[in-house]
Amino acid sequence: GREKKAKVVQVGKDITWHKTGGDLYHQSLAIEGRTSKYQVDIPLLGDFQLENAATAVAALEILTSEGFDISDTDLAQGFGRVKWPGRFHIMQENPLVLVDGAHNVASMRGLISNIRKYFSYKRIFLVFGTSCDKDIAGIISELIALSPQVIVTRAGHSRAAPLSTLAEEFSRRGIESEIIETISEAISRALSIADRKDIVCVTGSLFVVAETLDYFSGG
Repeated sequence: GREKKAKVVQVGKDITWHKTGGDLYHQSLAIEGRTSKYQVDIPLLGDFQLENAATAVAALEILTSEGFDISDTDLAQGFGRVKWPGRFHIMQENPLVLVDGAHNVASMRGLISNIRKYFSYKRIFLVFGTSCDKDIAGIISELIALSPQVIVTRAGHSRAAPLSTLAEEFSRRGIESEIIETISEAISRALSIADRKDIVCVTGSLFVVAETLDYFSGG
């Protein structure tokens, strides 16, 4: 058969980028590709989304070099329509409610870094539930860096970690948590005690994210 040659592009070397602006709902960045320069707006937050955008441009430049007709307008419209529910996703403001599907040590570390970078706040209320097969101790060891007020909860699936286990892990690290059985009740509780300058962060698993999105959509 015909030999196919794969094109390798190193994002960060062949393709570079830097952030130029943004607010709570979008980021602007300048991307320098191999063949052109781009000004891009994405309706997503988080440093990782900047790298994702640069990676997408790298792929589009390869497609263009192979004969695909992709205009700058196509590029701008495509980025403008991007959605990633549940990934550093703001559900409301005053108080700000942030939902993120982080469920391991590395992604939780990234979440904490982005919270500190993007937001100023008085207190942070953490609504946390995760699965029993995750590195619960490692994840919670990261989360205590936020000095949060904690509500532990669980999604309605069989692998959800026991609430007592989560509460014990926080307690071992000097944080006493409130135990609330369901995601919806936990969010309602957090909203009832948070004020306008606080953050409510809901995280720990994709199951928790799914039920949170359902809660805010009126499901």
